[in-house]
Amino acid sequence: MIDLSKDAPTTLDAAVAALVAGLDANDKEFIKKQPPEAIHFNCGMVIRNAWGLWKPGAPLVRDIRARMGVSHGDDCSGVLLAGVWATVRGDGASRRQVLGALGSRRRGPTHREADDKDE
Repeated sequence: MIDLSKDAPTTLDAAVAALVAGLDANDKEFIKKQPPEAIHFNCGMVIRNAWGLWKPGAPLVRDIRARMGVSHGDDCSGVLLAGVWATVRGDGASRRQVLGALGSRRRGPTHREADDKDE
């Protein structure tokens, strides 16, 4: 498994690559058999806290916001894990498709909508 105590990657692609590289065969098999939210609920908080995804000015958060339009820590970890899920499955699902599926399961306003109200 990846050592999350090291410096956080500064880009979305580097972060997804680091997370995928840290997976062993059992992890990959688990991901292949699960919906995307299963991995989010299992490791999202660990990633958010280790890589400072709660800090709006963090380079990784800024890159995710610029590319995916979200900046809330929970949404940022969701973007990363959607990328991991899509990469491991290799079935052509884009991060945006996976995120759309995750967002449709939420109740109430998305974090993006809440972020917009604060600006």
